[in-house]
Amino acid sequence: MTKHLHLKFFLLLFILCAQSGFLLGQDKLMGSIEMPIYSTRDGVQNGRLAWDEENTDAKWEVNTLPQKKAKKSKKDKVKPIAKCKDITVELDNTGSITINVSQVNDGSTDDITAQGDLILSLDPTNFDCSDIFRPDENYALNFDGVNDYVSIANDNKLQITGKAITVEAWVKLDAGDDWTAIVMKTSNPNNWDDGYGMYYHRGEIYFYVSVYDKNRAEEVYSADGLWHHIAGVYDGNDIRIYVDGLEGNSSKHNKNITDTNHAFEIGRGSSNSYNLKGAVDEVRIWDIARSEQEINAAKNSELSGNENGLAGYWNFNDGTNSLSLVDASANGNNGTLTNMDGASDWVAGVLLSETKVVTLTVEDEAGNVAECSSTVTVKDNQKPSFSKTPGDISAEGVKPQAYPDYSS
Repeated sequence: MTKHLHLKFFLLLFILCAQSGFLLGQDKLMGSIEMPIYSTRDGVQNGRLAWDEENTDAKWEVNTLPQKKAKKSKKDKVKPIAKCKDITVELDNTGSITINVSQVNDGSTDDITAQGDLILSLDPTNFDCSDIFRPDENYALNFDGVNDYVSIANDNKLQITGKAITVEAWVKLDAGDDWTAIVMKTSNPNNWDDGYGMYYHRGEIYFYVSVYDKNRAEEVYSADGLWHHIAGVYDGNDIRIYVDGLEGNSSKHNKNITDTNHAFEIGRGSSNSYNLKGAVDEVRIWDIARSEQEINAAKNSELSGNENGLAGYWNFNDGTNSLSLVDASANGNNGTLTNMDGASDWVAGVLLSETKVVTLTVEDEAGNVAECSSTVTVKDNQKPSFSKTPGDISAEGVKPQAYPDYSS
């Protein structure tokens, strides 16, 4: 078949001379010649130039041969660099505000894709009065160290068996018992040899996957009755732990997390043998390995509940008299308070900042994706307003009374 070819100069000259009848001084010439030629589309091919004795018809017949092919460029596998910045926004007179990527993006880049061609997305983008932090609605649960615990039924979102998980909690231990389970998903009450969890033992805090005394990371922890943030991460290569944002001792591991269909529990480890004495707040389970930067960016803020990879989120804001612990993620895995008093076991929670966490996702032309987290402080600086209405006016706590009609 005919191809569009890039021919060398001497080959073009050969054709012109042949068609003009001046090749080797002859008036008439007929024949053909075969030689390899190069096509930018198909690499090296065989070409045959043929012409008749009247020199009226000269043409190339090209056959594609399975010879040298042009090398394909390597696929871009490098993720872009996502950069975020924290912002403060004010609610408008409707009590809401919408933000966009330009407010959060802090110069995200890629090694190949131009900045203007990067695909940027942000979640969440809408905020209202409910996103303003209110200390009077901030709670935690206090556990007696005897038989108090919260049980969250097994669910496939919490039954994490791969090679990526992050577990977070704010913890306040009143006393450092020999063994204290904090949050745990295991079927074995004595050996903790499946699932995952956090526990305290003799002045150290531990995070484990599959086997509590082998696949674990630890850090020094003081049971001082103060709030501390604990995060455990497994990424398929390393098990790491962070206490108040600082990394502790890690260990190597590369196996899947051992499966268990047991409930996820807060305050004990599958039995009442190693119960927690102290308080817990802001428990988060992720089915991804969160980075140190992501953990520190969000640990002091409440989540929206729609974050990527969030398998379960309990913010403990249910409050007095509630015997349920609501899952604020999209997965709805609510917990049940067991052997606990809804009137007395709800206590003041850790004081978080007045911020919300948003996630910026950056995608390049090859489909590589990177994320970063930013905090959004939501302020309400709108003054209250009212309109005078003829007739009766009532307010909460104020006895209604009639006012004259001044409308006429």
